[in-house]
Amino acid sequence: MTGGRVASIDKINILNVFLQTLLSQSDDEQPISNPLLLSQATDSMCKELVPSTKFRCKHVLDQPSYLIEWDDCKNCGEIKAGPDFLGRTTKRDPCEDCKENGTWKQDEVLLHRKAVGVESTNPPKDFRNLTSALSYNSLSFEQQASDIVRPPRSITSRTFVSLGATSWVYQVAEGIVLKYPWTGKDDLATENAIYDILESHAPCPFAMQSFLRLPNAIFLPLFSGGTFRQRLENNQLLGPRNKFIEVLRLEPLPVVERWAMELSGAVAWLESLGLVHGDLRPENLLLSADDHLMLTDFDCVEEIGTLANGNAPPWARLLPPEPGEKLTSWGVNGPQTEQFAVGSLLYCMTRGCEPYQREELERDLDVVKLLMHMKFPELGEGSLDGIIDRCWNGRYASLQLLAAETEGLAGAMELPRATVLESSYIAEQRRRCQRLVDEGLLGSSVI
Repeated sequence: MTGGRVASIDKINILNVFLQTLLSQSDDEQPISNPLLLSQATDSMCKELVPSTKFRCKHVLDQPSYLIEWDDCKNCGEIKAGPDFLGRTTKRDPCEDCKENGTWKQDEVLLHRKAVGVESTNPPKDFRNLTSALSYNSLSFEQQASDIVRPPRSITSRTFVSLGATSWVYQVAEGIVLKYPWTGKDDLATENAIYDILESHAPCPFAMQSFLRLPNAIFLPLFSGGTFRQRLENNQLLGPRNKFIEVLRLEPLPVVERWAMELSGAVAWLESLGLVHGDLRPENLLLSADDHLMLTDFDCVEEIGTLANGNAPPWARLLPPEPGEKLTSWGVNGPQTEQFAVGSLLYCMTRGCEPYQREELERDLDVVKLLMHMKFPELGEGSLDGIIDRCWNGRYASLQLLAAETEGLAGAMELPRATVLESSYIAEQRRRCQRLVDEGLLGSSVI
């Protein structure tokens, strides 16, 4: 594979916590309160950052690296720290090597995983029945690698937060982060169109609200607790390249019970709009300073009833072929697909690791096959375990029923409830964001 290094990952978690760049900041900026980010900010030197893509075949490809410059660099020409590896969203396709060497076979419609006899559908070219304004943007790795550009200096001089699946994220003012596409172009059309739909309805306290959206930039509230993936990794002992070794501590049960209510409430709200999130993973759950959970990243939202694109295990379950058929599928978007992902997320919250992550330390497991044949990790008798079991087995006829059950959990009832952002607050933050744009934050890339 050209242009990078390949390594078998066997469940390497996607690492989004990286560093706080020591670049000039405006007076109204405040550092991110996440202690992991703060701990990375002590190095006064230029750093090499290596993004990685995790593919369905469980390979990780390191992409061309980028330099985060120290403010006093003065064109020193020397990388004095790193490389530090960033993880990225798991791709729904195998890597090019696996397709080229025959491990996976592709025809006009299907990708066939020859090693285990699994066939799965490719992502569609559009969202079928969803608003015509939405289009599925699936770039090849070669396109992605060649198209990624560094944001303008007016952005990189702010506080670096993360590199996501399609965008850079920087804190650009107190309480505000900017989502800026890799290419610097109009690559946020899909997510902006989804926000148009979501924000035309009464807001949900557990789903992200935006401050200001432009074709090439989305301004959002800062969640200083980071992602749920970061929280998981903070509670784990990790080896080289963040390989899971063991769980060191668990979250308090009342907090987990409130998370269950907030997550279920968010997906139930989308269901009430006729939509599914389509990409429920730890990376797409944000935590506030007081441990409220927020669902974010809506670029994979689809209509209920459309064919599901699937996801990496354990966030989706490949369905076995019908009798007499050879083809498998991810099923149809709706309560069944969403509640399965919710069940796996609740397992992470209660166990501190992904389903089968411990077992894979001792022996090789084909998690895709295990989930396909509904062989799930052992559960206990508690209320949350009962919910996980019902989610994995598709017992909830609707996500509204799931949300109603989680609202009765002790932590959900006893701990403070989250509230939606006041419209006056959003309006003020929108004005702040617009001032940043007017002052040249997006450079010459403003569209």
